[in-house]
Amino acid sequence: GLMQREQQHHNHYQLGSSQRRQYSTTPRREILPLIAVGLAAVTVRYSYKALQRMDAEWEEYEEELREYKLRNGLDPDADLPEEDGDGGSNSSSSTSSGSRSKASPASPSTLFKGGTIGIDLGTTNVRISHRPANDPRSHIVVDREGGRATPNAIYFEHDRTAVIGRLASSKLHERPEGVVLNPHRMLQKEGEEEDNMIPAVEEVIRSAAQNALEQALGSRPVRGSALFALDSAVSGGGYDARPIYAYPAPSLGHDATDLYRNRYEAAIRTLSEPAGIASFVMEPVAAILGTVGHGIMSQPKGAVLVLDVG
Repeated sequence: GLMQREQQHHNHYQLGSSQRRQYSTTPRREILPLIAVGLAAVTVRYSYKALQRMDAEWEEYEEELREYKLRNGLDPDADLPEEDGDGGSNSSSSTSSGSRSKASPASPSTLFKGGTIGIDLGTTNVRISHRPANDPRSHIVVDREGGRATPNAIYFEHDRTAVIGRLASSKLHERPEGVVLNPHRMLQKEGEEEDNMIPAVEEVIRSAAQNALEQALGSRPVRGSALFALDSAVSGGGYDARPIYAYPAPSLGHDATDLYRNRYEAAIRTLSEPAGIASFVMEPVAAILGTVGHGIMSQPKGAVLVLDVG
């Protein structure tokens, strides 16, 4: 009986071995090309994504570099000054065609001959201030209707015809059944659709700013969508004035400020060429800058507290 069981086990082993031999394996010379093709596809995919990311980061770097040059009074279209081995600025300039041009410091009055335009998008009104290029003091611009403020409102008729500013405020009193949009509140409201918000903010700012620019700097042709432009960036149109936008400080945390400012930047991006010439200042900080510009804090003794009564 023991010999019979051993014989049966031996026969079963031989049967399993013969069955296993029936399955053939793929030769190595056929597998390696498939692996190579798979690796090449993965490499191409991730290389393409890496190149896209590098392009996006390069565009962001160029925008930040332009803003840095503008903040430090440098020509945004010129290269930064080169440094020599001692850490100083290299004063020698090369005349060869392949050499880099050396940036020359420039004051804001040189870059923006029209000075600076301050824009305050308030809850009820839009106010515009102007600081000439060679004057540290600024003043509120009086618009063509003689007002120092433009109502922050867009009124829609029943046929979807829109009017902006002072006319919208008048329409609201005459026909209260119309639809009224307040761009300032739209910027603050969470969940507001950007498709409605961005055009509303842009149109209100454009209307008030163009009115103020005409009064402060005279009427000029504006080609395209940009109101504010450097001479080297846009030829034959726009105002060579730098816009500065004031925005409210948050009541709770920083999330509200980030939401408001990010939306604000997206809404007014097309008003400047390049977009980096626009600056944003929080309202209490803008009040401090205003006191400095008017000489109120020329010789402060100790700490100075500036109150922004909203």
